[in-house]
Amino acid sequence: MEALHLWCSIISTFFTTLVLSLLLPLSSLLRRCSRSHSFSEPASTVYQGTVWHERRRPVRHSFKYTVRYALIDLDRAARPPPDHLSADHCRSIAQTDGPVFLLTIPPSVGYEQNPLSLYYCYDSEGCTVNLKKCIAEVCNSN
Repeated sequence: MEALHLWCSIISTFFTTLVLSLLLPLSSLLRRCSRSHSFSEPASTVYQGTVWHERRRPVRHSFKYTVRYALIDLDRAARPPPDHLSADHCRSIAQTDGPVFLLTIPPSVGYEQNPLSLYYCYDSEGCTVNLKKCIAEVCNSN
């Protein structure tokens, strides 16, 4: 009975995340179309990469998997991501005054655990914007 419950949970999670991950690019496309001829950068962009980890002691163990990260402009996001720092909070920690970008694994692409989120904090100096600090938010458990 537990195996059946586990199997149903896995299938449910798979289809839910499949639908949500398809909605992410669709909503981005719809926002671009609704802006008509606006050439500004989108508030978020999706990147694909590979996570690889290897432990050699006490027992050799390794894994590798594909991930999709979202880079979100926290000042321009329609809704700030839940359970993450706000742009103002990041600026306060980093003592910066420019834009703040969050690189994170969105829960809608099939991952319940987000091991690492990075906040890129920029300083505005006249007409230029320079990366001043990067805040790493690590979560090793659910």
